Amino acid sequence: MFDVLDKGSIFVCDTNGPGEVPPARYNNWVMYRHRASGRHVTHINAHAVASIETAGRPEDLPRTRCAEAQFQGLKDLAVGEQSESQVIVSGDLNVDFSADRSYGYAKFPWRVFEANELPNLRSNYNLYGEKGTGTHGNRHIDYVYFWKRLPEYQVMWMTGYDIVGGTRSDHNGVVATFSIRN
Repeated sequence: MFDVLDKGSIFVCDTNGPGEVPPARYNNWVMYRHRASGRHVTHINAHAVASIETAGRPEDLPRTRCAEAQFQGLKDLAVGEQSESQVIVSGDLNVDFSADRSYGYAKFPWRVFEANELPNLRSNYNLYGEKGTGTHGNRHIDYVYFWKRLPEYQVMWMTGYDIVGGTRSDHNGVVATFSIRN
């Protein structure tokens, strides 16, 4: 369905020194060409460090500052790719959607991706609500985002999502479905 055109990883930070836990964090991306339509789609993915918030409030830790830089880097990368391709951002961001939206810390995903100045991404939770009990316990910390554009500019859109178990992980997976106009 897709051909890989380009890919890469951007180093974000190494909070405790080389080789120490938690390991270095990267923002990873792949640009695809959708074979049927010829359209380009860039998928950006990241895994933020854990234990950076409580009820949407940031913990004052070096790893929290690492995650803040990672979130802004994800947004910057998505903005940079939006003119050449449709953009999807996903990842284990380790910030609970409801708590983040409620508290609204300026450097966490809700404000960085969805509630600040344009252009903005939209998460599966923002578009379709929170399903099930969560992706990690009762928390919704795994996300899929895409650009929500004016209808005349929108050639790809998220049509829904599901939370699935059985992933051989301590997380339930988020599987989003998309349509792309030929």
